[in-house]
Amino acid sequence: MALTINDLPHGWIKEGTPVVTDTKHEAKFIYPSSNAVLLTVSMERYATIDAAKEELNLRKNKVTEVRVDTLKIGDEGFGFQQPAYTSVVFRNRNIIVSVNTNTYPAYSIYTLQPYAKLINSRINE
Repeated sequence: MALTINDLPHGWIKEGTPVVTDTKHEAKFIYPSSNAVLLTVSMERYATIDAAKEELNLRKNKVTEVRVDTLKIGDEGFGFQQPAYTSVVFRNRNIIVSVNTNTYPAYSIYTLQPYAKLINSRINE
C-alpha cells in the first residue's frame, strides 16, 4: 500500500528502516546529491473517519505562513510549499497519508502529487 523504492526514479535509495506499527507506516528515501533530498512517506490509520477528518483539519490549520492548495487526492487533500520543505497530505477514509520532501530549493507540490496519487490508488485496491 505504501510507496516503494521501485516507484521512484533511478538514483533514490532507502534511508534507514521503515517504522511499522498497527496504526502507522513511515518510510524515508534519500536522493544523494549536492543538496541531498529527503523524501518521507507517512501513513497513519485512525479509529474512525471522523477522527481522521479532524486530524487532517488540524494539520491544515497549522500551516499559516504559506499558501495552502486544495488537492483532489483521496477524499480530501492539501499541499503547501515552504523554501526548503514541501508537503502533500490527503485522507482516504480513516487513513491520512503525507508525502514530504526536505531540500533547498523545495520541490513543487506537483512533483509530489503523482506519488500521493499512487499511494491513494493502492489504498483503494
